[in-house]
Amino acid sequence: DPENRLLHHYPLRRLEAESIRDAILAVSGRLDPSLYGPTTNPPRANEDGQKRLFSGPLDGNGRRSIYTRITIMEPPRFLALFNQPKPKIPTGRRDSTNTPSQSLALLNDPFVISQAQFWSGKLVRRENDSILRRIETMFQRAYARAPDEEELGRWRQAARELAVLHGVEPGDLLNSQQVWQEIAHAIFNTKEFIYIK
Repeated sequence: DPENRLLHHYPLRRLEAESIRDAILAVSGRLDPSLYGPTTNPPRANEDGQKRLFSGPLDGNGRRSIYTRITIMEPPRFLALFNQPKPKIPTGRRDSTNTPSQSLALLNDPFVISQAQFWSGKLVRRENDSILRRIETMFQRAYARAPDEEELGRWRQAARELAVLHGVEPGDLLNSQQVWQEIAHAIFNTKEFIYIK
């Protein structure tokens, strides 16, 4: 069954736009799991009171994406990049694309960067930690699995190289928020984080 017509395996698929955003919030520890309540405005570069387009907090106060206010005039940019349906057009089935703008959003979007910063801030406050234990903790949160030996070695080496790049002494590596923010940001940018096998 090479074309998987009989569904002998679950096909690889990317998370939907809202799930990517919610996963970033959940892994960083910023997700507010409360149900119901008011919606939040998405962050916007320009506000327009006449069109009722107001800018909200960058992380939407940690609320799930389902509580993000959607307007026909200007849908949330981050969600729109990952194929959230256009509010003007009824959509029976979502498109699933893989474009350079999506990769660039994961690298440069202020929301993703702020969540990497939030997560790293929590990590550097942990006591009695080691580099390997921290990497294992990050893997458990992001991928719901433990890293294998090869992955542990690669990520430990990446942390050490980032420390050298930023002029962090080896003894201060665990306390460097800048290093761990870049590790967190790299995890958000892995295919395993946004794809389901």
